[in-house]
Amino acid sequence: MDNQEEVSAFLKSRRARITPEQAGLPVYGQRRVPGLHRGEVAMLAGVSVEYGVLRIVEGLHDQPAYVRNNRMDILAANPLARALHCELFETGAEPVNTCRFVFLYPRATRLYPDWERVAREGVGVLRVEAAKNPYDRELSNLIGELSTRSDAFRTMWGAHGVHVFTFAEGTKRFLHPEVGEMEQVHESLNLPGDEGLALTVYSTDPGTPAADLKLLASWAATRQQDPADPQPRPER
Repeated sequence: MDNQEEVSAFLKSRRARITPEQAGLPVYGQRRVPGLHRGEVAMLAGVSVEYGVLRIVEGLHDQPAYVRNNRMDILAANPLARALHCELFETGAEPVNTCRFVFLYPRATRLYPDWERVAREGVGVLRVEAAKNPYDRELSNLIGELSTRSDAFRTMWGAHGVHVFTFAEGTKRFLHPEVGEMEQVHESLNLPGDEGLALTVYSTDPGTPAADLKLLASWAATRQQDPADPQPRPER
């Protein structure tokens, strides 16, 4: 008999009874659920859930792929994803955050020809997350920073009628500074657990007239071999 659901329920009930303090783990901010998160259990057992996800991202050699959290921080990205979003990673900001790049760096309007749509989608994601996690201090700090520093964000956030973007699938246009125009299909998958992580993978539709990923991969490989590869530059 398949008792997978019973085993899963039993394990969840066990970890719900143990607090991070009892396990000797630090606690930051308000927690949405009682007990230990899956990642914390894995860490205590010597197995990293994040490490398993990182291997998947790095194993996708022919497609840009990255993992983000609910605040739109990019936590892991393979070389092709870094090449596709090169201007995002060249800002030198830590953590790398797509919403912060879209609203605070003028070069974002060049990288994304459909900047307004991308911006509204980002605001929609943050609004949904803020409703789901009202006690997430880092999320609140990000929203506060963008509201203070960006008139566009403040206007879109105040409009309340922003487009809610699920990130499940869609297309995005890029105007890459070296490769040129690219239209990429993206698909996202929410990862199991309590961390709000999602895996996003890009690909090119067959017959697309824009530059394909092979050209991007060629440029990325050349860039990695070039010892004069430019370092992060300040925004102008």
